[in-house]
Amino acid sequence: MLKYFAVTTMVLCLLTFNALSQRVITAKVINSNTNQPVKNADVSIEGSTATTITNPLGFFQLTADTSDYFIIEKQGYEQTMLRVPAIDNFTIAIRELDRKKYVEVNDEYEKGFLKDGYKAGIWEYYDKPGKLSLKINYDTGALLYMAEDTTEYAVEIDGIWTLKRVDIQPRYIGSMYRGYKFMTSKIRYPSKARDHRTTGTVYISFEIDTTGRASEFRIINDLGNETGKMALEATLAIPNFWIPARIDGKKYKSRFIVPFNYIMEEDGGANNSAKNKYKEELPLAKSMPKIDIKAYSVVRTISGPGSFR
Repeated sequence: MLKYFAVTTMVLCLLTFNALSQRVITAKVINSNTNQPVKNADVSIEGSTATTITNPLGFFQLTADTSDYFIIEKQGYEQTMLRVPAIDNFTIAIRELDRKKYVEVNDEYEKGFLKDGYKAGIWEYYDKPGKLSLKINYDTGALLYMAEDTTEYAVEIDGIWTLKRVDIQPRYIGSMYRGYKFMTSKIRYPSKARDHRTTGTVYISFEIDTTGRASEFRIINDLGNETGKMALEATLAIPNFWIPARIDGKKYKSRFIVPFNYIMEEDGGANNSAKNKYKEELPLAKSMPKIDIKAYSVVRTISGPGSFR
């Protein structure tokens, strides 16, 4: 009994000491070359979920103690790690990337740097111009930001597929607009299907496993005349880099389905006379935006990525 009391007292003392040793830290992040404040830098504590960003003057506040390490990350800068000092109101200087070694990519859908042809440091992705969707640190593999999504996703839990809201949604690592551009750049109205006036919707389903790899691709409602084959090849064109679904910190399989709608237009209107309706039951899956493939005699157009605009 006395031994139990002593151990309990020791644990309580340690917890009390740790709580008392923590304090609100105020610090400033500056550019090591110009000494100018660095705004919107991501600041986190190693091994903790605590995170914040610097304000326009470069300042941030986080609760930490002297055993913690700050990690400062900012696009265009080297990652910096610093043990929390005993003093307060200190300055952290971070160094810009050597532009001679890096190639900058900066457009309305993605922003980041390439080193020797590979993505390095922090990259930002936009599904729509001006609206940040995803931020990844390729040096550490850390997910720094993902836009909130309250919709339900199809996930496999204990062998059963169900629609459920997730904490981290499964998604392509990159701009979804660009992902769809990959698909539409690979698809065309098959000449066989055009000759046989084949129209209708083909579905391609696939799963994202817990490692973030897409697999289990399946053609559903193949209309024949190479329509299913063409849709599958287009889906496989998306680079195979995905974020797996997470619920309460655990990763789960997820499933998506992409509709490919083949349309033939004659005399200014769509020809639906030969349109087939799908016969197979669609699996439980998160539906992605539909891709329309249109044919006008010998002229064809493709629409799809505009769904993200």
